[in-house]
Amino acid sequence: EDCSDLSNDLIPNEFSISSPYPNPFNPLVKFDFSLPSISEVYISVYDINGNYVTTLLDEVSSPGYYSVVWDANLYPTGMYFIQFRSGHIIKTMKVILIK
Repeated sequence: EDCSDLSNDLIPNEFSISSPYPNPFNPLVKFDFSLPSISEVYISVYDINGNYVTTLLDEVSSPGYYSVVWDANLYPTGMYFIQFRSGHIIKTMKVILIK
């Protein structure tokens, strides 16, 4: 039996990141991402004015599929931006916290 078929299912062919869900949210929002190779991943949250709020992830991650949840229970209602950085990829997503 060829083991390469199994590994192809476990290691993504390309980088991807899902839209945050649910959105609007209260107080948890989740998104998934995949890495095709070992990558430094930095995920941070900013408020509507661009001020830094918190870091959700800052680490070197192996190839694979990941989920990140932000518990915004301690933060006020409003619009936030989640910024994902990995290598040359930067993606910013808007989320709305409603309490």
